[in-house]
Amino acid sequence: MLFVVLLLTSLLAVHALSVRSSERETLSVEIRGSVVQCEALDVKVDGGTPPYTLSILPFMEVKSEPLVFELENDTTTAFFPSIPFLSGDFVVVIVKDSLGDSIDSGLVRVAPSDNSLCIRNSSPMSMGEILLRVLGSWIHAVRAQMGVL
Repeated sequence: MLFVVLLLTSLLAVHALSVRSSERETLSVEIRGSVVQCEALDVKVDGGTPPYTLSILPFMEVKSEPLVFELENDTTTAFFPSIPFLSGDFVVVIVKDSLGDSIDSGLVRVAPSDNSLCIRNSSPMSMGEILLRVLGSWIHAVRAQMGVL
C-alpha cells in the first residue's frame, strides 16, 4: 500500500511539473530599432522565467569582455544608455533566464552615428589581428551559449 501511495505521489508531482513547464512561455529576445554606435539600445525580453541575464557580445573583439546586465524584476524591456561598439561591427545579444534557458538575437550589425564619445582610439589592425578577433569572437559565442562566461 505504501508503495502505491509513493508511486501516485511521484506521478502527481511529475504531472504538476510538466504542466508548469508547458504553461511557461518560450523565451524570446527582440532588439527594438537599430543597434547604433554609442547610442542607447532597447531590448524586449518575453517568456522564460525571470530574473534574466542579458549579455551583449562583440563579434569581432577577442580581448573584449561581453557587456552583462541583470534584469531582476518582471520588466521585459531594458534600455542601455551607450553601446561602445564601432559602426560596422557585429554584436550578439544573448538572454538567459533563471532556469538556464537561453536565446540569442543572431548577428546584429552596428549602425553608424556621429557620436563616437564611447569609442576608444584604436590603430588599424593587421590581417593576423583580424583573424584572431574572428576566432576569439566565435569562442566567446560558443562559451556564452554553453553558459561558461
